[in-house]
Amino acid sequence: MWALSLAGSPAWSVLALAGSPPSARYSPAAIYDPVRDRLVVFGGNDGSGLRNDVWALSLAGSPAWSTLAPAGSLPVARYQHAAVYDPMRDRLVVFGGYDGTSLRNDVWELSLAGSPAWSALAPAGSLPSTRYLHAAIYDPVRDHLVVFGGYDGSYRNDVWALSLAGSPAWSALAPAGNPPSARCFHTAIYDPVRDRMVVFGGFDASAPHYRNDVWALSLSGSPAWSALAPAGTPPSARIWHTAVYDPVRDRMVVFGGYDGTSLRNDVWALSLAGSPAWSALAPAGSLPAPRYQHTAIYDPMRDRMVVFGGNDGSYRNDVWALSLAGSPAWSALAPAGSSPSGRTDHPAIYDPVRDRMVVFGGYGGGYRNDLWALVWVAPGSVPGTLPGRFELAPLRPNPSQGETFVDFELVVPSRVVLDVFDAQGRRVKRIADEWFTAGHNVSTWRGDDQDGRALESGVYFIRMQVGVFQATRRTVRVR
Repeated sequence: MWALSLAGSPAWSVLALAGSPPSARYSPAAIYDPVRDRLVVFGGNDGSGLRNDVWALSLAGSPAWSTLAPAGSLPVARYQHAAVYDPMRDRLVVFGGYDGTSLRNDVWELSLAGSPAWSALAPAGSLPSTRYLHAAIYDPVRDHLVVFGGYDGSYRNDVWALSLAGSPAWSALAPAGNPPSARCFHTAIYDPVRDRMVVFGGFDASAPHYRNDVWALSLSGSPAWSALAPAGTPPSARIWHTAVYDPVRDRMVVFGGYDGTSLRNDVWALSLAGSPAWSALAPAGSLPAPRYQHTAIYDPMRDRMVVFGGNDGSYRNDVWALSLAGSPAWSALAPAGSSPSGRTDHPAIYDPVRDRMVVFGGYGGGYRNDLWALVWVAPGSVPGTLPGRFELAPLRPNPSQGETFVDFELVVPSRVVLDVFDAQGRRVKRIADEWFTAGHNVSTWRGDDQDGRALESGVYFIRMQVGVFQATRRTVRVR
């Protein structure tokens, strides 16, 4: 097996692969599996006859921890805060928490591009009360950080939005409908297909305190709360669990936590399409120790949930991956490099540009403000693109005197940006910047600029961007 690096000056290198290899052969078929980042080989002839065996070669490197040392003044050490990834500005945004002395309502940004750097944000508007044990999501449609609930001396069920574009500003939302009970220790995910926040579980003031209810906050138009009543047997009521959105199967996946009696290491899935329904997952492999106060992210490159840290009677710094495709299976990861200290109540985000998990702060015998990155690829390598996640078809008609139709396919629901550039590379029109469903989609360009004026004849380029991945098609405009 050989690799030809394509960046800079191309160079060949032989790969030293772990595991038992397939028999030597010729005339096999092979494809790249973009979801699991692997090469899949089928059949061929190995000299003894025709083969029908199937082999997979994982292409991701060995996971490795590295500590980050950002420039700028550091936020005060804290735990039980919330953090989201802001994809528009490629940064980590942190809100609130507890620093061992007082509750916080400060907002910090960590720029991730180039040399990371911390800076404090000073949002306009009335501020949320200082708090911890809240949940937060990134709302990509409105470019907002949305915060729900928490504890500030009393249980909260208020909702706040922090606009992230331009000069940040806080605003209190007043959703219609009956709200969830005021609570803390809950989880929340953003449901991109239905443009809503989904909240599960937590702890409120009413005995027996532990909750396993599910609520949805619609975010489009006038926000409104609604209680969901999923079919199936629900998970036990719990706190300090984690939840991620699984975009491939359109579901929320919940792991672990504390149910008032014991620590948990069970996994549950809440299907969100149609009538929501709970189902218990029974992953293969050795299970992580039961735990709470851990963190989890969804890794879209490898279609898995990754869990870090928590508490099982002691502070943990182990890393586990739950593959979500097919029959789920647990595997323990053994990252190279120095590991973070064991900790709890830390947030983590997935950084799609650099293909890594980023962890900030927490508590592990003391309050923390250190920053760690867990990268999935070998140091110095470049994460591969995901050509299978979307496809931009040839533009039609081409040339065009009227409308140009932009057809594209998405493997999973995704936020898509479509821009038109002229031959000089100037952007003349943004066609779309919104979430689209999986499958076939069509957008239209009328041959105009951002102000609606018809453009002159010439060559134009339409670029499609999904996260950090891009594809471009050329079209000729004729007037």
